Amino acid sequence: VCRCWQKNKPMGCELLFQVIRKALTEEKQVSTKTSAADLVTETDHFVENLIISVLKEKFPSHRFIAEESTAAGSKCVLTDSPTWIIDPVDGTCNFVHRELCTVT
Repeated sequence: VCRCWQKNKPMGCELLFQVIRKALTEEKQVSTKTSAADLVTETDHFVENLIISVLKEKFPSHRFIAEESTAAGSKCVLTDSPTWIIDPVDGTCNFVHRELCTVT
């Protein structure tokens, strides 16, 4: 989604980084999914929704398989349509402890 090292920043890219930067400095509401080590935060959900909304605007015919949506029960269906696989905060455990994380 974010090719910010290029001149033309995709819409939403700067907002995405602002959200992550800000969240790194704040207390987080943390929940577990499948185990005590499988964490999810409100930032995971917000970033996932932001990424999907930006991509849908640019690529309305594309499909999405996103980690938090799938964990919440959304069906994971592969078709011939272009499909984005989204992990909104890759390294949520690190993110919770204010360490390195990525958006994939």
